[in-house]
Amino acid sequence: MPKFNENDLFYNVIKAHPKYALTLYHNSAYINNRNQQGQNVQNGEISLYEVNINRSSGLIKASLTKGENAKYECFSSLVSAGIGSISSSADYKNATGFELPYPLTSSISRRLIKAEKSGLDIVGVDIIENVTNQDTVFQVISLKNSYDYYRSLSKYFDFDTYIFANGGVPQNPKPATTLTESLPNNDYINMISIPSIFYGSDIKKGTVDLQFYYTGTLLARAQDTNKNGELIETIGPNVGTVIGTVLYNEGIMLITASHDLHSLTDGYLSPTAGTYTSLSSDWIATSSWAHFGAYKSFITAADIIADPQSSSYAPLSSSYKVGFEGTSKTPVITMLAHAPKNDLVWSNNPTYLDQSSLSDTYVKSFVAQTGTLVYRENENIPIKNTVSSSYYGYEEKFKPQTFISKIGIYNEDNELIAIAKLSNPVRKTNSQAYTFKLKLDL
Repeated sequence: MPKFNENDLFYNVIKAHPKYALTLYHNSAYINNRNQQGQNVQNGEISLYEVNINRSSGLIKASLTKGENAKYECFSSLVSAGIGSISSSADYKNATGFELPYPLTSSISRRLIKAEKSGLDIVGVDIIENVTNQDTVFQVISLKNSYDYYRSLSKYFDFDTYIFANGGVPQNPKPATTLTESLPNNDYINMISIPSIFYGSDIKKGTVDLQFYYTGTLLARAQDTNKNGELIETIGPNVGTVIGTVLYNEGIMLITASHDLHSLTDGYLSPTAGTYTSLSSDWIATSSWAHFGAYKSFITAADIIADPQSSSYAPLSSSYKVGFEGTSKTPVITMLAHAPKNDLVWSNNPTYLDQSSLSDTYVKSFVAQTGTLVYRENENIPIKNTVSSSYYGYEEKFKPQTFISKIGIYNEDNELIAIAKLSNPVRKTNSQAYTFKLKLDL
């Protein structure tokens, strides 16, 4: 059997590249054209632990036992995040533990920042109920250091120039004016967030592909063709224009271009939630990259059936595709097994011996002498000559050879822990040396 040397064991990393294509259309999201992952996981979502995906009853739950390391503050913080039902110290006192329901899911999200203008000047952020949110401003500002980290890849990774002035900190642009709001550098900042469960360690460079459809026709397309984080318009009225950037490690896309895409309109600014007594023309906007991914609306399919006119105020004509590949790093142990010259040309398999010279019992075939004080094996058992000849009726001279078909992996206690099988046995002779490379995922 090939032998291992301690110096021939080392750890490395292999990379896999899962591919994702997310399709967005009017309150529906589909991952790789799959409707849903299970009855408890909605479309467009991925289950974190793949638990309770199709369970209708007897759901598995995570638990946290009350004790020294699980104080009320721990429970209350989970409750404030919308998880669990313990909401007071009294509840905690009477409780014995805390249960976390599964499945936990994750999905790609989209957030929008719209600049507020005074004439042609941007003077702040326009907060619109259930369309734009103040929290989104804080989320984008928190990306400043990460965003500037990519500056070596492209000049567009300059947060103060292309995203928010002064890093998003309120400032005084003029001596007579006091500005108390963050100042975006573009009319829109469209942020698309991809959770790490989709891409693993990071998004693979050169794989991001954004496609904008209108009534089923491809309206525009942007890709990171230069593999440097720039999202470049490859189909549309401004081919070659950088419409935004992608942060590969963080799974964030920031789209800042808002130029007109063929003057087509849709309800891109329709509120995503809430109750409205009347429809507003303010929800209708001209198609642009700033509105890429606007597929959610409080106007549902049932509302459109009841009032067909409402379809004009929802983003019903537009659909989108977000494509990318992830990089998942898997640690593996690599082992080198050596079969040196003049070694490993014997076998313990009985078929290795010349069957015609063997007797009907093991003792007669292999034992030359046995007794109370001695045990001696037969030294003259002939080995089967397996060397083939190219000529009919002619037998080649005997040469020791074996065929290696399996490699055993043993731990430090000499216990067999794994077996590697070769797809085809390898012939081993005295004049040949082999090194087998094995990889084992950890």
